[in-house]
Amino acid sequence: MKCAVPSAALCLLAMTFHAAPAAAQAVPANLANPMIQIEYVAPKKAAYQPIYKRVQDRQVLERLKVFLAPLKLPKPVQIKMAECGTPVVPYKTGEPVLVCYEYIEQIENLSNRALPNPSYVTLLGQVVLSKDHTIVGPVVHVVLNSVARSLFDILEIPVWGNIEDGADHVAAFIMLQFGKDVAQKTLYGTAWFLLSSASQAVNFADIRPTLQQRYYNYLCMAVGSDPVTYGIFVPYRRTATVADLPTSRAAGCAQEYQQVKSAFAELFLANNVDLDLLRQVQALEWLKDD
Repeated sequence: MKCAVPSAALCLLAMTFHAAPAAAQAVPANLANPMIQIEYVAPKKAAYQPIYKRVQDRQVLERLKVFLAPLKLPKPVQIKMAECGTPVVPYKTGEPVLVCYEYIEQIENLSNRALPNPSYVTLLGQVVLSKDHTIVGPVVHVVLNSVARSLFDILEIPVWGNIEDGADHVAAFIMLQFGKDVAQKTLYGTAWFLLSSASQAVNFADIRPTLQQRYYNYLCMAVGSDPVTYGIFVPYRRTATVADLPTSRAAGCAQEYQQVKSAFAELFLANNVDLDLLRQVQALEWLKDD
């Protein structure tokens, strides 16, 4: 079963943050969700001005409103891009969803250090990732994760367990619904970013799982969705590395994926999606091959 989230969703976000110049497609304002209130907050630091200008030129939040058009929302959701003073600001009830310029800068800096020139890196020596992958994936992830946290609250969707894990599961699940090309640009790019950032100090008191845990959770969702395609991350016939998904964890990934799939269908799709709008958004062409 294909997830009934607009297939344009990841494509529009991927196009928005595409590293190469691209002509922006006009945003169909008639499909934009009026319950989504957006704002680009001008940064105080000059270093964030290029990011601020780029996201405005690419109409990031306007496209997000179209992505969210099929959602039936009981009250407005505010989404802002802003200078936050920290890379990530967890969502709080009654407050806007924040996507921070600092986080986008962190993603770009890590990518630039790993790939100083247009070139490629590999994830576990198995998947070739371009510079574009290493930027698009983590940015799409933080947007989907942040919006998921807000929707849990606004739609009163129960989360049994750690809400940060729940938001990551939603983000990973959506990434896996739209073909291998999109998965490589988003989920693989996110996994590379988490693995590359995992040397940071660990705060075991934080509600968020460690970067290493999030990395393995993402690989597990991929393997659980398609063990043939994504089985390259499980060392069945080669020497294992510390970053491989252990076979002991991989054995239960299909069940983990099915749990998320069933919960998503029942809690998100059953009562909160306008199927007519969904079909209209799905019909849009958001990303074409360059």
